[in-house]
Amino acid sequence: MTAIVAFEIEVKKMNHVFKLSQDRDKESYHNIIEKLREQGGAAAVIAGEMEKRAKDQFPDE
Repeated sequence: MTAIVAFEIEVKKMNHVFKLSQDRDKESYHNIIEKLREQGGAAAVIAGEMEKRAKDQFPDE
């Protein structure tokens, strides 16, 4: 390698994406929520967000 080139990129916009175990079946999804709630703290906050999205993930509930 003859040279290393540095560069900067100005960020003008950033979009967020929620993953939160969206590729799981209903039973696994709810089990993950339960385990996160047991941990408390930030994990419980994530469990709350997952619970809010459960209706979109599993519309038959």
